[in-house]
Amino acid sequence: MTKSQRALIAAKSYALEPHFGYSSTTLPTISNLARRLKVSVSLVSRARFVLAHGTPELIAAVERGQIGVCPAVTAAATGKRWAA
Repeated sequence: MTKSQRALIAAKSYALEPHFGYSSTTLPTISNLARRLKVSVSLVSRARFVLAHGTPELIAAVERGQIGVCPAVTAAATGKRWAA
C-alpha cells in the first residue's frame, strides 16, 4: 500500500461520524491517524483536500494507487479531469 493510499484512509477515517466505533470524546485526531498509518499530517491534510474537491474518478485513482495525493491535489485545485 502506498503512502498516498494510507493518507487517504486516514482522511476518510477522520471524516467518520462518532457512531462508527468512536464516542464523541475519543475521536482520533489527524495526528494520531497519521502516526498510526505512518504518513505525515500534511499528507493527510492534502488527502482531505482531494476528498473534498476531487472528482470521484480522481479519488478512485488515488485509492487504486494510480496517482499520488500531491498530483491529485493539483488536479483537484485546477479542475483537471483524471482519466485512467
